[in-house]
Amino acid sequence: IRNSENIVFNGPGKTEEELKEAINSSIGSINVDSFSELKRLKDINPNNKVNLGIRISSDKIKDMRVFGIPVNTKRNIDEIIKNIPRKYVLKMLHVHIGPYINYRVHLTSVLEKLTSIMLHLSREHGIVIEKLNLGGGVDENILKKEKDHFDYFKEFFSVIRDYVEKELIQTQAQIESLLKEIEKLEKV
Repeated sequence: IRNSENIVFNGPGKTEEELKEAINSSIGSINVDSFSELKRLKDINPNNKVNLGIRISSDKIKDMRVFGIPVNTKRNIDEIIKNIPRKYVLKMLHVHIGPYINYRVHLTSVLEKLTSIMLHLSREHGIVIEKLNLGGGVDENILKKEKDHFDYFKEFFSVIRDYVEKELIQTQAQIESLLKEIEKLEKV
């Protein structure tokens, strides 16, 4: 498949044949939705590299709790990592935020959760997540209400940009504070 590294195989109910085809096609990521799906993937392909994504259940959205792997504690994250074979590369986190939610309310809390997970993965396991997949589509009723469909998407991405900028500013301030402390220690 041409540009197969851009393909993400996502969704519950993947068949064994579909998983085999995804593995053989060297796609960008296979997103697993549960521990049982991760086990099935390991049974099909125990020894070869697989680019992996994990679908995180969205505990902020009542109807979305049934999909994905619950990650309410760091222990849950560690349990996921313990179950991933060494040759698998965890590259992506996925949250299905859904088309029927008010993303203006929920998106920031979802981003906070993903940031917390990413920091834990980096600090405790040396895993750097390359991509976030905020799936879910758009409810046509919302689009009917919006004067301009592009306004909906502009605002969606604006929420993401504002969050990332806020996090970067906080991180930069923490780094600068840490560097000042190091300078003080070096002078002693």
